[in-house]
Amino acid sequence: MKKLFRLLFIVCSLILFVGCEASVKEEKTYDDAFVKSLAKGLDNRWSLSDSIDFEESATNYKKIIQKELDEIQEYTDKKFSSSQLQEQALAYINELKSGLEIAETYGADSFYTEWMNHTNRRTSILLSIQSIQEIPVKDTGILEELLAKGKEATQLNEKETAIKNLVSNLTYTLDESKSNEYSKYYFAEVENTTPYLIKDIGLSVNLINDTGVIVQTTYINSSNWKSGTKVRMEFMVGDTEFTTTETTIEFYNAE
Repeated sequence: MKKLFRLLFIVCSLILFVGCEASVKEEKTYDDAFVKSLAKGLDNRWSLSDSIDFEESATNYKKIIQKELDEIQEYTDKKFSSSQLQEQALAYINELKSGLEIAETYGADSFYTEWMNHTNRRTSILLSIQSIQEIPVKDTGILEELLAKGKEATQLNEKETAIKNLVSNLTYTLDESKSNEYSKYYFAEVENTTPYLIKDIGLSVNLINDTGVIVQTTYINSSNWKSGTKVRMEFMVGDTEFTTTETTIEFYNAE
């Protein structure tokens, strides 16, 4: 009987040991491995893109992107100890995949604009990753240049987001004192709650009827809109009947 209990004890101990070992294996994270692979992919990309033989083409743009993906795409479903790093890792991998699609359009009129937007997004993500964990590339000079671009792109994106949010949900009120049977004036008084001086801004306002149809588009312009000050956004219509509006930024210049 003692031998039986001893045998059962050994078996249970082995089961617990195997279970604990499996648990340890399941808890393995890949933060450091990802950052090292990211650095290797960047170095591989630069060795190709900065070579004297590199020429712009759809094929070559895809090649330099693939140099990075070859090193990091395996981390798509890996576990990270830092949720922030994992989020940025996935964002970077997806942005590289987006870059492959943009590279396919090389030669089209839209290519350089789309490639610039892709570069801005890519460098912004690299900046976020670097702020979480240092990217150990060989050529730190190139990385510093990219991070500077990323910082600029991030600031531009923050500015654009702030200004879009400022005017995206404007509600216009009928100015009865100015309106008559021929013309109706609508306005919204808006405070510039952003930290930016908006030198110029142009808005388009879609007038939408009760069935969801845009029945007219009108435009509003404003200038020298200082932070903390209010401006009156106003448009005039004739006999157009509408129930809701949709305001979109057409252009802006802010600093």
